[in-house]
Amino acid sequence: MLPLTIRNRTIASEDLFYIQNLVNEYWHLGRTHISKILCQRWNWFQPNGQLKDMACRELMLTLERSGHLKLPPALTG
Repeated sequence: MLPLTIRNRTIASEDLFYIQNLVNEYWHLGRTHISKILCQRWNWFQPNGQLKDMACRELMLTLERSGHLKLPPALTG
């Protein structure tokens, strides 16, 4: 059920559409790269200037687990 609030970020249906399109575009690069791109596009930074990369990955995983998003398989190695 949308909107969802994850890590102090509210996700509406248009955000979900945007995220899924971004995932589809960069599918081949993997989840970490996708989360970094999303952080940059959203201007989602920590107070020290670092990307909120881990928060973004948690957000994407939560959306996937709830059936709202389809992510590429996790890269291992």
